[in-house]
Amino acid sequence: MTPVVSKILIYPIKSFDSVELSEAMIGNSCLLHDREFAVFNAEGKYVNGKRTPRINELRSEFDLNEFTVAFHSEEKNETERFHLLNDKTQIEEYLSDFFGNKVFLKRNENGRFLDIPDDSGITVSSKASLEKLTEYFPDISLKQMRSRFRANIEISGTEPFWEDRLFSDPGISIEFRINDVKLTGISPRARCIVPTRDAVSGITYPRFTKIFTEARMQTLPDWSQLDLYDHYYYLNVDVSIPESETGKEIKTGDEIIIEVK
Repeated sequence: MTPVVSKILIYPIKSFDSVELSEAMIGNSCLLHDREFAVFNAEGKYVNGKRTPRINELRSEFDLNEFTVAFHSEEKNETERFHLLNDKTQIEEYLSDFFGNKVFLKRNENGRFLDIPDDSGITVSSKASLEKLTEYFPDISLKQMRSRFRANIEISGTEPFWEDRLFSDPGISIEFRINDVKLTGISPRARCIVPTRDAVSGITYPRFTKIFTEARMQTLPDWSQLDLYDHYYYLNVDVSIPESETGKEIKTGDEIIIEVK
């Protein structure tokens, strides 16, 4: 089996909906425009799925050519479109009204509104892993599973959890390439409360973490190093991108090659 990139997803506003691309340019150690914007509350904390379940009730659609975002509220059954730069004040007013609290939209042109920006620039998962998990959650579709775990790069042509090959013992990194882009696998991504909730309705799936953890244990490949970590509530791999790769591109269909030392 040859692992290849099958999906590229970026999230222009952190914790909001994704944009699917056929190719993406490497920005400042991340994918260009990924998490370039984020919404903050008055205390300076992220407005995200961990703290604000209501975020699931708001859909967002991005046009990167026009640099706009359209918000759709199911509650009001209306859509409003804004320019991400020129309409900053209007976006903040709209979102403050929606969330019921004053919020602020901030931009980082380097796209570094990440959970662990000093270590991880993107996350990688595999389609086979998501498909395997749907066997344990039969009423969660592949599309819904994907929206719960929000990986940037999805690969196909592999067995389930092949991406576990991209990390090793804690503190030991794995070098690999996507075409000519050099990358470093850092660690598995520990999950939070966000995947337990439906990305659209926000409804929590009963016993999600327990079912997921048991599934991960039962399906753990013999070669995976995940059992060296402190629990099994992990999915996706945190990956860093050296500054030297800025300006290069990752495309769907590119092969993933682990460097052999």
